[in-house]
Amino acid sequence: MKVSSIPRPALWLVLYPLALWLWLCWACAGEWLQNSDYQYGFLMLPLAAYFFARNIPKYSFRSTNLSTPVAWGILFVTALLVLPLELFRLSPLYWRLLLWIIGLLAAVATLTISHILGGKSLIKSLVFPVCFLLLAIPWPTFLEQGITFPLMTLVTTTVGEAMLLIGVPAQISGTTIVLPGCIVGIEEACSGLHSFQTALILSLAA
Repeated sequence: MKVSSIPRPALWLVLYPLALWLWLCWACAGEWLQNSDYQYGFLMLPLAAYFFARNIPKYSFRSTNLSTPVAWGILFVTALLVLPLELFRLSPLYWRLLLWIIGLLAAVATLTISHILGGKSLIKSLVFPVCFLLLAIPWPTFLEQGITFPLMTLVTTTVGEAMLLIGVPAQISGTTIVLPGCIVGIEEACSGLHSFQTALILSLAA
């Protein structure tokens, strides 16, 4: 099998999705630094880089297909969205869903350029690392709360029932356990969200 590399005139194309991913990392850095639930984001970067390097088959590259109007049209649209998204990101209104929009923008640009450079075979090789890197983005608040609160309730119920089994009188009320002389509250940090995130990432990385 003949091995080929990225055509030199097309190397500049790779810089565009790379810039979008760096933009996404910059936008997520605040959450990664301040929110303990998402500090794993820094670890995702070298892992995603490894998957990118491992999954790119050198033989799949071809000459740049400049006659792909749909692909170039998609890239043009993504480029038009960069400025308004960045202006909205810099506004006082913080919206986690915006981070996902930026991430999807980077993913679309990456897969589109993969089509230009290597066709469907290169797209198939990059789908996994692209999706894996998207996991580093903080979850939208409605999704995070939709998972955290049921986990908190599950932990509360499990602990309360276990205490009853060992003979400790306990009354379960929402996410609190009423014990003789004190009240124990199950907070978000005890919900098991960290374990859920870790298990999800490890299952994909394995």
